[in-house]
Amino acid sequence: MQQTNERIGVAQAMRFPSINLVAIAGFASADLSNLFLGSSYMQNASGGIAGPIFAFGKNKRRVEINRQQAEQFKFLYQQTYIGAVSEVEQSIQNVRTYQEEWKARNRQVQAALINFKLSHERYDSGYVSYLEVLDVETNLFNAQLSLAQLSERQLSSMVELYKALGGGWNL
Repeated sequence: MQQTNERIGVAQAMRFPSINLVAIAGFASADLSNLFLGSSYMQNASGGIAGPIFAFGKNKRRVEINRQQAEQFKFLYQQTYIGAVSEVEQSIQNVRTYQEEWKARNRQVQAALINFKLSHERYDSGYVSYLEVLDVETNLFNAQLSLAQLSERQLSSMVELYKALGGGWNL
């Protein structure tokens, strides 16, 4: 961003005339013994003005082009910033959602485990058939599988959050 602002300043400066002042002073002599005599002292001064007489429109357009480029870089930076912030917010929301869902699924697994134990006790007492035990065991397995899959999604969302915060992994 600073570089584009500097380019605008350079283009703006090119629109105005430049002034050169040069001065020279010293001793000159063909013979070394006469080098420091008063007659061998020499001096010269000159100046010059150079201006963008024929390129004024070109320099004005150059300033405008550099200003437009600076605006373009500014908008690109803002777009990148907004995208990064929204990515972080979405990742945080995913982590929170998965945490709440994990708690609910964990309660479901605990309830299915209690149901499984009670079903076994009823089977051992002779009140139910083994088919009911298998059905309850299938429900427990499905609840545990669902919890494991949710845990994987939760951990993936944590990784996405770290990456959105600038985790710095090069994969």
